[in-house]
Amino acid sequence: MMTCPSCTADNPAGAKFCMSCGTALSMRCSSCGTDLPDGAAFCFSCGAKVGEAAPAEPEPAPEPVADSGLRRYIPSELLNKLEAAATTGGVVGERRTVTMLFCDVQGSTAAARNLDPEEWADIMNGAFEHLIAPVYRYEGTLARLMGDAILAFFGAPIGHEDDPERAVLAALEILEEIGPYRERIRRDWNIDIDVRVGINTGLVVVGAVGSDLRVEYTAMGDAVNLAARMEQTAEPGTVQITAATKRLVERLFEFEDIGGVEVKGVDEPVPAFRVVRALERPEHIRGIEGLNAPLTGRADEFAAVREAIECVATTGRGRVVSVMAEAGLGKSRLVREVRAAIEGPDAPEWHEGRSLSYERSLPFAPVKRLLQSMTGTGGGRAPADVWRHVEDFCARLVPGRVADTAPFLAWLLGTDPSAELAHRTAYLQPPQLRAEAFRSFVEIVEAMAAERPLVLGFEDLHWADEASLDLLRELLPIVDRAMLALVLVFRPRRQEGSWSIHEAAGRDHTHAYTAVTLAPLSHEDTREMVSGLLAVDGLSDRVRDLILDKAEGNPFYVEEIVRAMIDAGAVSHEEGRWIATNDADGFSVPDTLAALLTTRLDALDEGTRRVAQAASVVGRQFRYDELATALPDVTGIEDALGELQRRDLVREVTRIPKRMFRFKHALTQEAAYDTVLLKQRTQLHGSVADFLITTQPERAGDIADHLVRGRQVARAVPYLVRAGEQAGQAYALSVAVERLDAALDAMDEQTDPSLLRRALEALGKAKEYSFDLEGAAAVYTRLREEGERRGDIGMHVSGMNKAGLIEGFFFDKRLTAIDNLAV
Repeated sequence: MMTCPSCTADNPAGAKFCMSCGTALSMRCSSCGTDLPDGAAFCFSCGAKVGEAAPAEPEPAPEPVADSGLRRYIPSELLNKLEAAATTGGVVGERRTVTMLFCDVQGSTAAARNLDPEEWADIMNGAFEHLIAPVYRYEGTLARLMGDAILAFFGAPIGHEDDPERAVLAALEILEEIGPYRERIRRDWNIDIDVRVGINTGLVVVGAVGSDLRVEYTAMGDAVNLAARMEQTAEPGTVQITAATKRLVERLFEFEDIGGVEVKGVDEPVPAFRVVRALERPEHIRGIEGLNAPLTGRADEFAAVREAIECVATTGRGRVVSVMAEAGLGKSRLVREVRAAIEGPDAPEWHEGRSLSYERSLPFAPVKRLLQSMTGTGGGRAPADVWRHVEDFCARLVPGRVADTAPFLAWLLGTDPSAELAHRTAYLQPPQLRAEAFRSFVEIVEAMAAERPLVLGFEDLHWADEASLDLLRELLPIVDRAMLALVLVFRPRRQEGSWSIHEAAGRDHTHAYTAVTLAPLSHEDTREMVSGLLAVDGLSDRVRDLILDKAEGNPFYVEEIVRAMIDAGAVSHEEGRWIATNDADGFSVPDTLAALLTTRLDALDEGTRRVAQAASVVGRQFRYDELATALPDVTGIEDALGELQRRDLVREVTRIPKRMFRFKHALTQEAAYDTVLLKQRTQLHGSVADFLITTQPERAGDIADHLVRGRQVARAVPYLVRAGEQAGQAYALSVAVERLDAALDAMDEQTDPSLLRRALEALGKAKEYSFDLEGAAAVYTRLREEGERRGDIGMHVSGMNKAGLIEGFFFDKRLTAIDNLAV
């Protein structure tokens, strides 16, 4: 592959012009490696004649993998981040959920014994390039080179919402790409080598980035060791993954269950799976298998999209429909429901082309999928078979113009036409070839839409490459003259190319444009969705409310939170019904949501990201002065908050009397918080607590929380007691009990007796008001006993009086019961 210096698109080896933007691609001097323009006769750097072999000069034995040669594989966003880290001294260590890929070369030890070290270094250099290129292609990070093995991270320092999928795809490509190289090594050196790959996903601590592009992370955690064990026990030529990774990608690949793998320090064998192949991407990959809630809270949006598409069939007029929303709000679900609702003999012909996040530099990726659907050429058909389908497709739609359309559609599909028509594409320069492909595609679409209503769907358009967006612009005018509906599904990001399509449709095709924007579900609609998705016996209102509060109207968040509860065993399916089990109150952000939310944080520069992390420690809602206290040595806080607001991660709540900000989503705050190292969290919590004690001592609950999380529990006791008293006075009884129980658990013999008395009295009263009279009696008995043991008469008497009142109440109840029986 050759990378375009202008748009960074990947192009076939030997291409002279970029397929995406038409830029001339450079050649490379065989002597010094300098990039040269096409047609250059001599190297501008060393003067060597282009095409001549480099002069033989003694050189030091090469080390495996020269980073300068691998730079062309590194995505620009990752390269910029790594170079910035090298300049500034590195990225601060973080806690992250990362997918780790170990890969080693089998047979290398025996081969190295029989070769000169320089020869072996040359062989390994070539092998490493085939191992590392797929890692960078899917925007992973090469963390370490280890003799004949590599360690790569997917999810650090830049995260994506589909990192586990990227890791498995990279692993499969490693196996595929090493094949021809193995054959060459076997032929040239009579050596048989192979590779094996192990993958695991889990929480690790990643350290600072090093000073060059061979990034050395300090990765700590069992998840790293487990990934290494997967690689060590994998068969040569296979990819072996853990159950943790499989759970995140199980709808995307075919697996073979290979049973348990023995892991040092683990009593039971760890389940492992072999990845067989990638499946054809399903219609949708979100949701919980076996659970499905009706489409909720989208009646108006559903009606608008359906009416626009049905209008094409009823009036013959074309339409452009945009469905815009942030991740998880149900864009794809809405379109699927509309498609299902209009199915039938008179339904329009419907084809979809999905964009994938890791294909943004691949020209025409979604167009290729769309064309495969239109021509029936998906499923890994042989090139000759693909050509026959394309030829028949064009012959049916544009008879007499097969030679003018089919070769160019074949080019878009990445296949060759027949020998008789090969000359139609062979001698065109890329700009002319691209123009002819655009013309052919438009002609075919218009011919299809002239026969019957046609719907072309572009899913996840925010990830589309520039070439595909350019072709889509060419399709827009067709809606004015044919029965064509273009359905565009994307996130409303103004910096993305998809937004320009939205603007062009609204500006140039207002009469035919329907734009639908999905907002978060209301609290009532979310509650209805939870009830429809998971009718659980014994699920407390508190847990149900926790789901509602965490999800904040995002259907995908609801599904993933429920999935996390099922995976954790908090909810189980027994005898045809769902039942809440052990601790349904415990909840942490699921890996799928953490990846989605961390992806947005990773798009920030290091300074802004650090401010976001510190703000997450202060709380979901935070004041500017509290944040500034937590970051005394940081400048540019104002600019960072402005950037967080522009990216819709944080919102300013008020400026009077103090500037107050709030994370848009609670889960965004939690995702940011989870990346902060424990040591840093402790320090930040302590700084905020000290500031609040000095400036706002009445905020006892917040002070207590920061001190507890800052591991200053003894210091937190008086604030926990005061917070419990405040909650009891406000009749927030469950909060009062929780605060006071925490305070009592943290007390010891050195605790001030008056503080102990206050805590017990307040706790007893809270239980009384909660009608937990037996619990109140137990608290007052403890109050009396503590007073007696400590020689505190006031505490002793208070306990006796309060316990006596409770006992009197029970005595009165018994008398009433006896009287009733007598009657």
